Amino acid sequence: MKYISPKFSLVATLLLSVQITSAQWSPVGDGVAADGGFIQSLAVYNNQLFAGGSFDSASAVGANNLAFFTGNAWQAPPVGVVPPPLDGPAIVNALAVYNNILYVTGFFDSAGSLPTGSIASWNGTSWDSITTNIYQGTAMAVYNNELYVAGDLTAPSGVAATGLVHWNGITWATCPGWLRGGSGPTSLTVYNNKLIVGGNFDTAGTGNLLVNNIAAWDGTNWSALGAGLGDSSFGVQALAVVNGNLYAGGFISQVEGIPTHNVAEWNGSNWSALGEGLGADTNSEFVSCLIDYNGTLVAGGVFTKMNGNQPANGIAAWNGSNWSSLSTGVVDTNSPGFAAVESMCIWNGDLYVGGGFTNAGPVSANNIARWTGPAGIVEPDINKITLYPNPADNMLIIENITPGTPLAFQNLLGQTILQRQATSNREVIDISPLSSGMYFVNGVKFIKE
Repeated sequence: MKYISPKFSLVATLLLSVQITSAQWSPVGDGVAADGGFIQSLAVYNNQLFAGGSFDSASAVGANNLAFFTGNAWQAPPVGVVPPPLDGPAIVNALAVYNNILYVTGFFDSAGSLPTGSIASWNGTSWDSITTNIYQGTAMAVYNNELYVAGDLTAPSGVAATGLVHWNGITWATCPGWLRGGSGPTSLTVYNNKLIVGGNFDTAGTGNLLVNNIAAWDGTNWSALGAGLGDSSFGVQALAVVNGNLYAGGFISQVEGIPTHNVAEWNGSNWSALGEGLGADTNSEFVSCLIDYNGTLVAGGVFTKMNGNQPANGIAAWNGSNWSSLSTGVVDTNSPGFAAVESMCIWNGDLYVGGGFTNAGPVSANNIARWTGPAGIVEPDINKITLYPNPADNMLIIENITPGTPLAFQNLLGQTILQRQATSNREVIDISPLSSGMYFVNGVKFIKE
């Protein structure tokens, strides 16, 4: 048996008690759209958490597709955003803060009492209309001190639209050339001083540059990122920059000839897969949002698997070599297998997740939840699984498990080094490959001799 000094054991126990017990899901008030609907976008404005989507209530407050959480309660801007008459429900697809004003885009034709088209601005007290000529916006980002809007665009203020336009606070302008060959752009981010545009399109610019669902705009010209990504009718749905690299998610089955599942990394020169990716089927499972959470890439979407065949429900974190789950992820008890994480943002250091789900980990959460603590740390099992023998040599017996529960083994750094899915209420696990030391299974400590 390897000797562990009392001092180290105490420090490690204290460290892990901080990490493990603080890594957990919690509800955000009573949530949004408890009686139907979903969240599509999240943003922080005036130190309040704004949620946009397709819904008519937030907690007990009436809300037309836009609401905000003060930290204590849900509220809503007056009237909210309203759809065109006889033209389907309204939706808020994206939120962005530009020049200390919150911009809202999606599919609607009025905000408050103003005719707006599908983009409007909110200054904290009142609505403003900046054009009535955007048909449907899908994404926004601030680049070169201007607000860029992507989507299915008509001609804002007389400017011929190409699927991407920009606003300097006074006038609209467009980027030369069209994004052709598909349904258009759906995601934006800034990387290496360029605006990165992802979506479903084959070419960009006046010269019809072949880009394959992702392209870069430097303020003057379009350029390709290698051979591009995706081979479906949906393409790239999400973009994020983490530790100097660009990440793309969506319906992605291969990167530069290498099979992958729905997520890829660009290092400035080449694309590469992230392990075995997320989701088992790139036709029905996909990544819809990505975020940098304290230097860790977190992905959300509609998927049930990671690292090949390990369970993950709608959300997972990448540590550079493997994916790990955030507790048991999100679940929609009304539509099992169809829970979705559509948007994420950081507020006061915590990760907020919005989409379509009824539960996050072990807690009830109406379409929005908060993750507190490091990404990839599994939440303590509230049922307190039983481990023995402890210390253990080669075999560890786990009891008091619900069949189907993901079992995540983590080291002192919070890294997931082994995962299983329980098939019965008693599991016998071979731990002989593990080095001697302290580990956790779903937050319960054991010692490997």
